[in-house]
Amino acid sequence: SINVEQEDMSVNNLFGDVVFVDGDEILTYNAHTIYNDGVWTPDIEIDPTRGYKIWLSQAKTISFEGELVDVNTPITLIGTGDASITWIGYLPQEPRSVSDVMQGVISYGQPSKVVHPDSGLFSQYGPAGWFGTLTEMQPGEMYKITTALPGTLIYGE
Repeated sequence: SINVEQEDMSVNNLFGDVVFVDGDEILTYNAHTIYNDGVWTPDIEIDPTRGYKIWLSQAKTISFEGELVDVNTPITLIGTGDASITWIGYLPQEPRSVSDVMQGVISYGQPSKVVHPDSGLFSQYGPAGWFGTLTEMQPGEMYKITTALPGTLIYGE
C-alpha cells in the first residue's frame, strides 16, 4: 500500500523515475495496468485507501514521497453478500494489532476475516474476538477484508 499522497497520483507520475520491464503489472480489485514501451496503460490513479499487488519481472525497491495520508480517512468496505472482499491500503505509519484496527470499523456487521495475501496469514472474528496467525498489520502492506455487510474502516489516531 501507499500511505502518502501527491497531487498527481497517476501510476505514470508515481513510478516515473523507476525502470520497469514490459509486462510488469499493478492490480487492485477493480482495475489493473500493464507496463509496456515505457508507460503504464491505462494510466490509473492510485488510491491510498485501496490495496494493490505489483507483479515485477525483476526485484525492485520503490519508495514514495508526499504528504502522509490522514489516518482518519474513511475506507469503504464492500458488503454485498457472504464473501465480499475489499482490498485495503494500510494508512498508519506504525504497526497495529488486528483487533485495534478492526475496532475502527463502522458497519452493520463485524468483518469476518482479514488476510495478508502475500504471507497467507489471516485473522478471523469469533465469539472470543479476533484470532489467527495474523496478529499485526504493517505499513506498506495491503490486506483483504471479508465482510457480509457494507461498512467503513477508520484507522484513527
